[in-house]
Amino acid sequence: MKKTFLKTALLCVLACCMAALGACGTTEEQQQAAPIVLPTPTPAPQPIQGGELRLPMPANVQINDPFNVTTEEMLGFYSLIYESLIRLDNAGKITASLAEHWESDTAGRVWTFKLRQARWHDDAAERLKAADVVFSYEKILSYGEASYFAYSVSGIESMEAVDDTTLRITMKQAGIPSLFVLDFPVVRADYDLMPGARAIGTGPYKVDQIANTSVSLIVNENWWKQTPYIQRISFFERGSNDTALASYDAGQLNMVATSNVAVGKYRAEGETVVADIMTDAVELLLVNHRNTDLADVRVRQAIAYALDRSSIITNVYMNRAQACDVPIAPDAWLYESKSKVYDYDPVMAAQLLTETGWTDVDEDGVLDREGAFTDTFSLRLLVCTGSETVRSTAADMIAEQLGALGVVVDVVPAQYSLSDPNCEFLQRLNTGDYDLALMGVRFGRNGDIGALINATGKLNKGLYADAAMEHLLSNLLRAGDEAAYVSAAFALQLQFVEELPCIVLYYRFNSVIHSAELGGMGTLREPYLFRDIEKWYMYTN
Repeated sequence: MKKTFLKTALLCVLACCMAALGACGTTEEQQQAAPIVLPTPTPAPQPIQGGELRLPMPANVQINDPFNVTTEEMLGFYSLIYESLIRLDNAGKITASLAEHWESDTAGRVWTFKLRQARWHDDAAERLKAADVVFSYEKILSYGEASYFAYSVSGIESMEAVDDTTLRITMKQAGIPSLFVLDFPVVRADYDLMPGARAIGTGPYKVDQIANTSVSLIVNENWWKQTPYIQRISFFERGSNDTALASYDAGQLNMVATSNVAVGKYRAEGETVVADIMTDAVELLLVNHRNTDLADVRVRQAIAYALDRSSIITNVYMNRAQACDVPIAPDAWLYESKSKVYDYDPVMAAQLLTETGWTDVDEDGVLDREGAFTDTFSLRLLVCTGSETVRSTAADMIAEQLGALGVVVDVVPAQYSLSDPNCEFLQRLNTGDYDLALMGVRFGRNGDIGALINATGKLNKGLYADAAMEHLLSNLLRAGDEAAYVSAAFALQLQFVEELPCIVLYYRFNSVIHSAELGGMGTLREPYLFRDIEKWYMYTN
């Protein structure tokens, strides 16, 4: 009886529902007649010709002297006005600029460059000549070691103008990597005859107005590439990066580059974009190979495995860094991804140290080694300090992580000054008064790590020596074609992570904060943020 009742009830409910649907629904004819209304798509932002980019002025910039470079900001500023023979793309690969194409002799030392017909800012009829490049090269020579571009002239044996559009350069060393030194600004041959305030180049922008605290550039309509969308770029003097960020908040600037790790707070949907950018700044631990323990590669490998770099990057740098085991940036075309081997592995670290005789003999949490007397594994960690505190915080975390393995680490902070060769940090490095040294350095993008591994390398303060590593570096620097170049770079990196002359930690990110109305920027990369300035635009919907 219950089953029959339930079945009947369910049929009634179903009939009622169908009747209701029939009453509320539309007929087939009505359905066919009803138009389908789709939401109106939001139009894509469209570039417009015009607009003004407002940025902070690089400190101590001299408008008419592109050879007076001391900061990354200066390099960016000058790149808007002046150009070089070649330029590097975001991956660090050589591309054409004022030199349209080039070729070498069979030995790979003598290169012939054909110049493009670029025009100077102040005279559209006056074209770039090979004599202008020679003059610029000789101008840099006159600056001596004081010039940022001293490295450029150091790789050139001679330069001559064959004719107005042909340049012959003899390099001191054969190979494609030698061409990286040609990334220096070119000025006109009558540069010394110009009035002091003039700044004449061939770049995408030219000087329009110079005031006491600002410089305004306008687009170069005669540029050899695509005419930029943005009409004006203005730079305003600000006392510090913090002041520049405050000026952005006040609406006075619409773009600011910064190394401040706490920039996430500026991000605002539809108003402000915060873009992280890879730099050539790498943090590493220099190793003093005079220390007999650290001279054992297994101990160096153990230290590398013991470091939880992800934790340091997250907690100290707020994710504005990328872990890396080699001194070649992980976004470079020469980077070998197989060189990333030292992930955090305290078990492997302990095993390697045990192989070298370091164990916790008395179970007090500190590694010891039995011998004539019991040693305690202790290290002095020298840390380079300056205007920022993040490196000191990172040093404390490194000490804590090695301490968890049983290594006693004494952190020794020492002040560093670029202008003072006798500062405490350099004194300790030069005299070997350290075991590990935490510091930040920058390498060129040609893969030359000789500063770290050559006997005379400026960063080889720990007296590392290995003939096999030097041979691999020589193969890289003498590579005659791109395939040989990449192959040599990969081999060098794989040997580097086996040998660990030093312990590379991570590459730093900087950030660019800019108005959301600025588009077309693509991937930004230091040191030349304005590399693709012709694609940038202020847009409207």
